[in-house]
Amino acid sequence: MSSQPIPAPRYGRVLLKLSGEALMGSQPYGIDPDVVQGIAT
Repeated sequence: MSSQPIPAPRYGRVLLKLSGEALMGSQPYGIDPDVVQGIAT
């Protein structure tokens, strides 16, 4: 079985833009730490 070398990643970093509405969860304003933790996980 011949193993081929793993190619280098195309990008070193990826930027993900999230809206404030995505981070506030069910709160009327601000950032919900549980939502942020869930996204980070």
